Amino acid sequence: MSPGWIRLYPGFRYDDDKSNDPNVGALHAINDFRRAATVLGSLRSEAVDSGAVWDAWGGYVTPESRVDWRLLEALRTLDEWLCNNGVKDRALSHAMIGKCVYLRYLRQRKILSDTKLNKEWSLSYDEAFGHRARLSTFIELVERLDEWLNGSVFPLSPDKIREFGAERLRKVASVFHGGTVEGQLPLFDMYDFSLIPIETLSVIYEQFLHATHHPSAKSQGAARGAYYTPVPLVNFIVDRLDSRKPLGPGMRVLDPACGSGAFLVQCYRKLIERRLSESPQDRLRPAELGRLLTNHIFGIDIDEDACQIAELSLSLTLLEYVDPPDLTKTQFKLPVLRGRNIFCTNAFNENEDWERDAQRSPFDWIVGNPPWKELNPKRLDDADKPSWAWMQRNRTEHPIGGNQLAEAFAWRASGLIAADGVIGLLLPAMTLFKYESTDFRKVFLKKQRVWYVANFANLAEVLFAGRARLPAAAFFYSPKPKDLKNGQSASETIEVFSPFLANQPSALAGKRGKRPAVWNLIVNASDLRELSYADVLDGSPQPWKLAMWGSSIDKRVLTRVDRCFRTFGQLEDENLLLASQGLELRVKDEANGEPTEPHPELAGMLMLSVEPLKKRRHLIRFPAVALQPLDISRTFVSSRAGFSRRFSVCQPPHVLVGASRNFAIYTDDPVIVPSRQIGVTSPKGNKPLLKALALYLNSDFVAYHQFLNTTQAGIQKTISTLKALRTLPLPFADDSALKDWESLYSRIAKATAGRDDFAQEDLVRELNELTFAALGLNSQGRAAVQDLVHLRFALVQGKIGKDAVRPPFVEELKSYARTLRDDLDAFVGEKTPLRHRVEVLYGGGSGVVAIEIVRKAQGRLPVRVLESTDEAAQSFAVARRELIEKRTQWLYFSRNLRVYETSRTYILKPLQRLQWTQTQAMQDAGDIIAESIQPHPVESKRVVG
Repeated sequence: MSPGWIRLYPGFRYDDDKSNDPNVGALHAINDFRRAATVLGSLRSEAVDSGAVWDAWGGYVTPESRVDWRLLEALRTLDEWLCNNGVKDRALSHAMIGKCVYLRYLRQRKILSDTKLNKEWSLSYDEAFGHRARLSTFIELVERLDEWLNGSVFPLSPDKIREFGAERLRKVASVFHGGTVEGQLPLFDMYDFSLIPIETLSVIYEQFLHATHHPSAKSQGAARGAYYTPVPLVNFIVDRLDSRKPLGPGMRVLDPACGSGAFLVQCYRKLIERRLSESPQDRLRPAELGRLLTNHIFGIDIDEDACQIAELSLSLTLLEYVDPPDLTKTQFKLPVLRGRNIFCTNAFNENEDWERDAQRSPFDWIVGNPPWKELNPKRLDDADKPSWAWMQRNRTEHPIGGNQLAEAFAWRASGLIAADGVIGLLLPAMTLFKYESTDFRKVFLKKQRVWYVANFANLAEVLFAGRARLPAAAFFYSPKPKDLKNGQSASETIEVFSPFLANQPSALAGKRGKRPAVWNLIVNASDLRELSYADVLDGSPQPWKLAMWGSSIDKRVLTRVDRCFRTFGQLEDENLLLASQGLELRVKDEANGEPTEPHPELAGMLMLSVEPLKKRRHLIRFPAVALQPLDISRTFVSSRAGFSRRFSVCQPPHVLVGASRNFAIYTDDPVIVPSRQIGVTSPKGNKPLLKALALYLNSDFVAYHQFLNTTQAGIQKTISTLKALRTLPLPFADDSALKDWESLYSRIAKATAGRDDFAQEDLVRELNELTFAALGLNSQGRAAVQDLVHLRFALVQGKIGKDAVRPPFVEELKSYARTLRDDLDAFVGEKTPLRHRVEVLYGGGSGVVAIEIVRKAQGRLPVRVLESTDEAAQSFAVARRELIEKRTQWLYFSRNLRVYETSRTYILKPLQRLQWTQTQAMQDAGDIIAESIQPHPVESKRVVG
């Protein structure tokens, strides 16, 4: 900065540009202060605290463009170069890189000062770790440093350093200064390790762990199911635990699968920051920082690299708070953590020192991201054998779905926690939904007190920056109080947070068509739900699905139709229908030893190809390209899967149903149903029933029902199972109910002659109206179906459908207002003279709903939608920003505002289509009604989420 200009240099988007322009490398070179104030206004502290910074900079500020990530790429390349150029022991490569990170940090934090290095030790830094590096000087530096501070951080013996060699040492030194392994030398010292976040070490660990040097040919990390946890996610979990049981002096924290120490570092930071906040004028002495670490922070991991980087991360975090950084005149040594705080062992090993200590003094917090891995007893790694043995010993009392190791960790943690302790673990989100984990959910929810679940499934594509794509969920729980041993109180609830990528400002600000990595989290009020504990105790996955994708309205719809109609499965039991997945066909030579049986009679039969039907809906007949004759070479059928039942659904008359439910087609021709797709026939040859079924399966209601009743849909993959199909209520089980369906089928078949689909508005609308009428759905139920299918479906797998996030049209605001008015009027009843006037004022990215109680009104009052003045719009924008509360650098809470006056209620909410649907109006009406019947007086102004 100078009187004439302001120049802002990036910590992001470090680009190599060969231009001679002196301003290259600066985001802006601004000569006009007014322009500077405008551009930099979005970087003011209040903009950062409110999250508004993402509106302006979200498209540019991405994790992968950070300068320190350039360093990570350089270190990954360096590790590969070393292993390809004479370093046979990969552990030596890792130890040298880790030691050099430590050295550079100490040097640039001025802990390894000139006084210490030059005057006291008479060493030249350039000869130790510069372009003129010598082995003898480097060895002496390491020995002196180990004697001075502590030798446990990536220990290296002189013999190992000599084995590494001087040439490779100079190569490492060059890369750490900004050079490349190809030999390009830096013009200046590119990396400042005093500014690079310590959390970056987690990614270094991931790079080490995910290099392919595991016997399975997978990376070591993939084989172990281990991935580093992003800092925003770590801070979210730590913050949740802290809100339940604040971390303080005397409390012990354990991460039973600590990896590089990401959770432990943040817990340690919280202890330090809390201690500093108690005495803002005092500085913590190094010894006190050491005691905070050794008395409170503990970790376990089976990987040596992980343990070393965890120790390094914790040591550097300690040194970060040493002020002044020069330790020359002190006797301080970094604490030895190995075997005291960090244990390289398996958390399922019993009767070890750490466990005996835990039995005497249980942990107050247990936190972490344990490995996600389904153990196969026939192919166990040696490292997993203690885990498998523990699972087998405890399988009755502690059931586990699909041998999932992460679920075993959830049980293991419950045996190490104090009676009043809290646990927060990141597990696979499918733990909440998959059928194999039903017993786990039943028993776990009865034995533990689960109080919060954060289901991050919709962020799966971006949460781990593409390094892993499995959906995650954070479970927060505590030991059940003894007085609740035999059951949960009916009044208890579980708060469920299911964030959608569409509600994350940093994602919305990214490039269109690309899902950017999320590196901060917004906890949006609209993503929060409460589940009754009683509703989840049976282990059913549906309450968790509704907490993410639905509401109490959807629960009422599903409950009503299930009660009123027979299901597909019941018609199967009555021999009216028969369903099966298709034939599992094999080429004999490619069966890989799997038993098969020949069925040459299949040769020449038409077989369905699903690929041409992708992204197609409302098909009435098969496109010719989707049916191909089966070659004789593929007529071998898996003996395990069987033939008779699967072949029967390939015979006409039958209906072929897509696994993703995108098609259901009736045909009178024999067609082979491929594996994973579903065929349906009628043992009694009831064609009208099959035609009605084919039409019904194309309706919006079936898409809605199957989505909410299938374990993977909306969580991992959009695949609906045969089990889910059997739960589908059928509103035409009797012949008398089939006439309207048969008539509609005939009209559609006639109207679409020469075409393969009926994807035209009038025909689809007629099908949906017939479905709604047959099911007896009221306006609320119909709105619930349409909002999910036509709006929220666009958010599946982290997609950001433009119709879901765009501003609502005026007519949509009116529809919202009418629904809100009608629900509130229905609550007070037709016989009372009370009515509700609803007005919507919109502008500035927000809308205000004004609800007024009118006495002695005559009939329904008209709704009004008005555009605000510029001044009002600006006020709305300011109010919205003030509702975003900063918890940490990476974590924000965004709430909605409701203001209650004597006869008026105001709601301020973002101007996003998702917030202005008919079902959202019903939910808002329910919230207002719930507030109005509270036994205590309502405050004049209340902020609620």
